[in-house]
Amino acid sequence: MSKEIQEDVPWSESITQYDLEHFSLFMNLLSVSSDGANELEIAQSIFELDLDGDPEIARKMVRSHLDRANWILLEGYKELFTVQLEMDR
Repeated sequence: MSKEIQEDVPWSESITQYDLEHFSLFMNLLSVSSDGANELEIAQSIFELDLDGDPEIARKMVRSHLDRANWILLEGYKELFTVQLEMDR
């Protein structure tokens, strides 16, 4: 099981292995975002990115993961229950 954080989230209309592996990351993103953190603050605190590099890459990474976190919150959560039930069997 790889927990490497990718620059762009692998997108799918269903829950992916990446989603399951990074679920706590997605929830942390939603939390700090709702607290008003901006993209660069999130990149530094959650992803531990060096902002002296390319800040656009950091923003892109945050946006990609935040988009996925919102999708999980609004749509994917339904499938999470099914996945958890299957794992419990």
